[in-house]
Amino acid sequence: MRKQRRKRAELEEPQRITKAVTHIRLIETNPGKLAALDQLALIFLPLVQRYVSHALLY
Repeated sequence: MRKQRRKRAELEEPQRITKAVTHIRLIETNPGKLAALDQLALIFLPLVQRYVSHALLY
């Protein structure tokens, strides 16, 4: 016997993800985006470190 799919009660209810795509490597799908994220990390990581250090002092 097959299970019936449950319809979302309301549009605001989040959609469940039931299957992951794990066989696609990110570097092969979009190297441009990964390079941009690497550049952003150079700025973002020190900023986050300053924020955490400041929060721990107070």
